[in-house]
Amino acid sequence: MAESSARRIQILLVEDEPAHLKAMKQSLRNQPYDITTALSGDEALGLLNDGKVPDIVVTDYRMPGTDGLTLLREIAERFPNVHRIMVSAFADLDLLQEAVNDGTVHRFLAKPWEVEAFVTAVGSAREQVFLREERDGLIVELEERSAQQEALVADRTALLERAKREWERTFDVFDHPLQIVTDGHRTQRANVAYARVTGSDIRDVPGSTCHEIMFGRSEPCENCPLVELRTGKPHGLGEVDDARSDRLFEVSGYRFNEGDDDDPSYVVMYQDITERRLLERQLLQSEKMVALGQLSGEIAHEVNNPVGIILSFSHLALRQEVVEQDPDLKEFLEEIMGSARRCKSIIRNLLSFSRPSQPGDLEPIDLRELSERTFEFVAAQIRQADVKVSVETAEDLPETRGYPDQIQQVILNLVTNAVQAMEEVEGERTLAVRISGGSLAGRRAVVLRIRDSGPGIPKEKLARVFDPFFTTKPVGKGTGLGLSICYRIMSEHEGHLDATNVRGGGAEFRMYLPCR
Repeated sequence: MAESSARRIQILLVEDEPAHLKAMKQSLRNQPYDITTALSGDEALGLLNDGKVPDIVVTDYRMPGTDGLTLLREIAERFPNVHRIMVSAFADLDLLQEAVNDGTVHRFLAKPWEVEAFVTAVGSAREQVFLREERDGLIVELEERSAQQEALVADRTALLERAKREWERTFDVFDHPLQIVTDGHRTQRANVAYARVTGSDIRDVPGSTCHEIMFGRSEPCENCPLVELRTGKPHGLGEVDDARSDRLFEVSGYRFNEGDDDDPSYVVMYQDITERRLLERQLLQSEKMVALGQLSGEIAHEVNNPVGIILSFSHLALRQEVVEQDPDLKEFLEEIMGSARRCKSIIRNLLSFSRPSQPGDLEPIDLRELSERTFEFVAAQIRQADVKVSVETAEDLPETRGYPDQIQQVILNLVTNAVQAMEEVEGERTLAVRISGGSLAGRRAVVLRIRDSGPGIPKEKLARVFDPFFTTKPVGKGTGLGLSICYRIMSEHEGHLDATNVRGGGAEFRMYLPCR
């Protein structure tokens, strides 16, 4: 293999989208390959007809004119030694699976492909080319030996051919976990991706139940696709969560041995959709916040004028001589003005909330002012929970910049969580906010600490409080997205958010906002 490995592999990349073709070529830079490209199946056939036969061909499936599968079928017929890789979406799974089984396609990559997976697939194909050349050379060498060794040559060749076909036709061509299971959920076979995701030895997988190995469950999953497949449907689909890792999987199944009703088996595929669902829910939350902001702005504008009139007439009334002669009337008017000013402050906060910062509009951040605004938002909740609030701010804090509405969203979430946590405890309930200088990764920073006197966070859950969908609240009390969104906001500000338990009871969250 050393001699054949010294030469450079010839690769033909076929893709009708120039940007995707460029990405493919760029992924293979600095690799020992000579690369030729074609923007269509017809152009690729023209290159082959001109005698430019590669070692490896990588082609997209859906292209105008000659599609990728037609191209690979012709290559398989005319140049069977060319290693053939197909790139396509999972929508073409049934057709491509048939192509893999009949040997037209050696390997399949799902779109959108990851650079690492693409480079690994081509590297694996390169090794197969060298293995084939080594095998062919070995066959020639063995055929030149004496008659007594011919039987050994035949056995060795048959073994190599059988191993090659077996490898190319297994589910190892897929990057997602795949397995073949019986009607009783017992695994007959699984691909290497399944073993990798579950942390299992591939040799120990056959005979195990899918729900036990994949999700750590003792019983079949409630959304198992086999339930639909048993009714005669060609395809089953469900979503299953892995409580051990807080990941969400889309599980799809297909009938594997059609026609064998006495001993059915199924192909089951798992796709991690945690990030997709998180983005969908974050988008929904963002849309709700936009709608709430618009409504807040409309309410603020409607209320602002009457409040202004109340303030103006109260101010004029206080200047009347008759008021000076009536202490009770003066006190009533001052109370009216005080309440109107509080309404004015709330309106100002609502207007600020309804005008979120735009990308690039970094503004000076005053954490004390944002904290006070936040407490005005949740004043009723704080009074109802009988929580005593204290705010301590250090002098001469360094200046920091960011998006005030996003930072206020983080503070609001942390304060709301703290108040809700203290609802579970008896006795005095306190919420202490401390703003001081600090450092983060060698940079000066402003640190905001929010400490409550609640029950704290269970030690085994402390490291996961910022994970998406993880919550310590009862069912129906939270989505598990709040703290993960807060953590993302702080990361986007190049800051940090962490949590710890306080000795004696309670929890403390720390926001680190670096100076800019």
